[in-house]
Amino acid sequence: MDDKLRELVAGRGKKGTDRSRHIESLVELRQLAAEAGLGEALDCKILFAIVAAIFDYNPNIATSMKADMWEKYVLLVTYHVNFAVRCYASAAYVVSIYLCVCVCQVCEFCQNE
Repeated sequence: MDDKLRELVAGRGKKGTDRSRHIESLVELRQLAAEAGLGEALDCKILFAIVAAIFDYNPNIATSMKADMWEKYVLLVTYHVNFAVRCYASAAYVVSIYLCVCVCQVCEFCQNE
């Protein structure tokens, strides 16, 4: 599963890559990983790849992102924040989350990590 994720991420941004199909493939991979019960760590990794693919979907910064893509993006980021809160809460830490930078940059940095 991890190899397939690496293969899909490697195809990101290459010439001739169908961006909408790329997002669909990542979503399908996430569903397969969930059905196989591979855990939340892999799920988060796939979600970061989906977020990056959503931003690749609209290559022109001057135009707005389509509403359906924006809704997907907001849903995915909400899931990530809830996951982080759950992880810290389960470890008995009291954590305040402050997003001081652009959410897009946070997702890109996490994708690189």
